[in-house]
Amino acid sequence: MVKAYTSKAENTDAEGNIIIFTDQYNKDDFPIDYVDAKFFVIKSYSEDDVHKSIKYNVWSSTPHGNKKLDSAFQEAQKIAAGKPSGCPIFLFFSVNASGQFCGVAEMIGPVDFQKDMVFWQQDKWNGSFPVKWHVIKDVPNSQFRHIILENNENKPVTNSRDTQEIMYKQGMEMLKLFKNYTVKTSLLDDFMYYESRQRIMQEEKARLLIKSFESPVLAPAFNPAVKLNYVELLLNENEKTTKQSGPDMLKRTVPSSSQQVSAESDITNGRMMNKNVDRIAVEAEDDASTLKLGSLTINPKQDESKTCADAATNADAVELVTVGSVPVKVNGFSESSGFLTVGTIPLNPKILQLGEGGVFAKKG
Repeated sequence: MVKAYTSKAENTDAEGNIIIFTDQYNKDDFPIDYVDAKFFVIKSYSEDDVHKSIKYNVWSSTPHGNKKLDSAFQEAQKIAAGKPSGCPIFLFFSVNASGQFCGVAEMIGPVDFQKDMVFWQQDKWNGSFPVKWHVIKDVPNSQFRHIILENNENKPVTNSRDTQEIMYKQGMEMLKLFKNYTVKTSLLDDFMYYESRQRIMQEEKARLLIKSFESPVLAPAFNPAVKLNYVELLLNENEKTTKQSGPDMLKRTVPSSSQQVSAESDITNGRMMNKNVDRIAVEAEDDASTLKLGSLTINPKQDESKTCADAATNADAVELVTVGSVPVKVNGFSESSGFLTVGTIPLNPKILQLGEGGVFAKKG
């Protein structure tokens, strides 16, 4: 009795175990005379996969091999129609570089191309089909090397690739050799060894799965600066020298990017400041304006005690806009009628002023 380790196994009991009856293999009454039969060589990468094939009564080949075997099964079904002996398909298994064949199984169902098994040594095998094992014994290649395959460039059957078809006469001879060969060693001798290997691999897969949940891969954080819906802009007193002489404050909420914001300009030689990149320098100053998420606020921060004459002395001052924590210096803003573009919204501060009672109005 062995543990199944998978819910896809169809030969498990209520407790999820599989019972292996070793006396069902290598039977003396195994028939070797067939009027019609098909034969193929199966090459496996490892005995671990052959062990699982015996345990679960299933096999899977390459995409090409699966199509080839499925086509042969459909053809055998047509040949067997109305015949009592049928047309079985026998598979002669051999592990690569082992120097021997290790058993004979019968393909007893079509390939299910959507039913993948999760227990193979490699994850590249897609689809599967049911098999029934008849003979499990190690037979050296020397017992078969004299069998020549005319459909494979007259090479010995021991030089075959995976899913190489064997003609009827040569296949029947191989079947008889398998049955009559005196068993000395077989994969059944090491069955529990491969069970232990499978248990270790299952535990390792479970450990890696738990580790992947404990250390998930996090997606990069969203950068709100990429897409701004609202901004808050604070301007210092020196930026207002050419606009107004009083300590007025202008505050406006900018609509989201799905809405349209437009402003008219009475100066025809204005240029878009967002295109004049070389005129923008980054530097840190204490009187810098601040760009924040929220609403657009133009705040001169002007002390009410200062006069228009004081503001006129700063006509050549530069404007600073802080984006996040980075102050951006905009040179010559007070001499230009350019637009300040925040995100995708162009703003022209020069045409904006406060009317009486703090009402937002257009200048000019």
